[in-house]
Amino acid sequence: MSQIIQTLRRVNKTLNSQKNMVKMNVEDVQGDDTYRYSNLRCMLGMLDQIIRFYGHDEEKLKEKAGEFIWKLTQFNLPYTTHEKGKPEVCGTFPKEKGWPGISHLIAQAYPRDPPTLH
Repeated sequence: MSQIIQTLRRVNKTLNSQKNMVKMNVEDVQGDDTYRYSNLRCMLGMLDQIIRFYGHDEEKLKEKAGEFIWKLTQFNLPYTTHEKGKPEVCGTFPKEKGWPGISHLIAQAYPRDPPTLH
């Protein structure tokens, strides 16, 4: 009987501590920092965060992921995979300024080694 009472007290203590937990607004955590759109690692981290927060709700997940991808696309329109005077630096599809895509982020994260002449 005393074990049951001790278990009930632990459960009650846990429930009471959960009541005092701080509620957070997911949008405050995610924010709208442009760094999330200019770095492949941060972009993937943001997608992971969206999936973790909204993955239980298909419609909300589609909405939030879609909003993020749209902002990502708009932010990255001015960038290219080409550098002036240098050959193509990306092992994926080339991206020109004004074209949608994130090939330049992939190129930054995984630069292709220049060809070696023997």
